[in-house]
Amino acid sequence: MTLLKSNTYNSLLQSFWTDYNDLLDALKEKTVMITGASGMIGSFIVDALMCANIKNSLNCRVIVMGRNADSLSRRFSEYINNTNFVILAHDVTKELAVSEQVDFIIHAASNADPASFSKYPVDTLLANVIGTYNLLEFSRRFGVQRFMFISSGEFYGSSENIENGFTENDLGKLDFSSSRICYPEGKRSAEALCKCYEAQYGIDTVTVRPCHIFGPTMTDTDSRAVSQFFRNALGSEDILLNSPGNIQRSHCYVSDAAAGILVALIRGQKGEAYNISDEKLKMTIRQFAQQVANAGGTKLIFNNPSDSEVVDVIPNKRQVLDNSKLTALGWSLRDTDKIQETLTILKEAQ
Repeated sequence: MTLLKSNTYNSLLQSFWTDYNDLLDALKEKTVMITGASGMIGSFIVDALMCANIKNSLNCRVIVMGRNADSLSRRFSEYINNTNFVILAHDVTKELAVSEQVDFIIHAASNADPASFSKYPVDTLLANVIGTYNLLEFSRRFGVQRFMFISSGEFYGSSENIENGFTENDLGKLDFSSSRICYPEGKRSAEALCKCYEAQYGIDTVTVRPCHIFGPTMTDTDSRAVSQFFRNALGSEDILLNSPGNIQRSHCYVSDAAAGILVALIRGQKGEAYNISDEKLKMTIRQFAQQVANAGGTKLIFNNPSDSEVVDVIPNKRQVLDNSKLTALGWSLRDTDKIQETLTILKEAQ
């Protein structure tokens, strides 16, 4: 699948640099390093920056980092011969050495789906903790202008006693009874490292906490429920839920998330964290699955839950983020049918 085959995806990229031209100008003639560049969020940021380079002469040098050079080459084959594009095959858990000046680092390297948490809990934890340490050390030694850490809404833990969405000052409990703790605790520890490097060395760090992100840049191995919903709809298959799906979540389209990251990177205050979520896409898992099924012309099927389970909402089971702190910086979200757009792009890219 090549996303740039999709006219809709290309239009999305073009509208992105048009809408955020003033912010992208802050990256003109700069060098940006993106770790986890082939992931859902990282890959869209790369495409957006390279689109601005090609269409708008941004002249921003983009260094894409990942563990597998072949995977990066396949994902970004259209940019291989572009002088502003550099592939860096490197594991963030190893000490970093780069021969050129780096102005901004966007650290998005981490497993982010349940199957990976289960199979690679150590890798998941270390990419966040040791990986963040190595990148902060690089920032300290070589004068990186700003370091951005892409954290997660899972940072917050359980939602008991949180009446509305989590604000950046809230904190819930984490469950240490399973190795799945590797992800939320890894994010918390990495954020702590950022605060420590700011306090001890004066490093300029900023953090974003995205909610449940979806979009056409999802990877083939992404085991998250929302990604599987789109795969089912794309293949004209019914969407099967093995639970009532009544946990309420914040969702956000990948292009809006990338825009939020850009706003925080350029306008965010040093040392601050910013939630990324879309109020219009705050819904239960079941409601999201139903919208994907409707867009794909297929059905949503429940596996065994009773009628009462499907209707009732579990109290205190919410994964909702308040985005007011980021919108105060001027972040706005596109007013389009993002679920339908995701399916359209995926179909065009086949």
